Amino acid sequence: MYGFINSCLKSLVTERFGLETWDKLSCLPGVQDAFMTYQIYDDVLTLRLVQEACSLLGVNNVPEGPTGDAQQVFWLSGVVPL
Repeated sequence: MYGFINSCLKSLVTERFGLETWDKLSCLPGVQDAFMTYQIYDDVLTLRLVQEACSLLGVNNVPEGPTGDAQQVFWLSGVVPL
């Protein structure tokens, strides 16, 4: 996946749950703190990052669950003022 997706996840976590939460995620093995927008990253990294974020935050990672709702609201808030 492009780094843009990982950057958006980082923004979601930091804006909704705080920088401290992202710092905990970025300290995990194999996870980095910053992503290049147009660089392609292994899908395994992105999926692991989502899984670890959900585990840390205690939310479900299916689209119908709280994470999906949060992600949708986050994406829309950048396009449509809430």
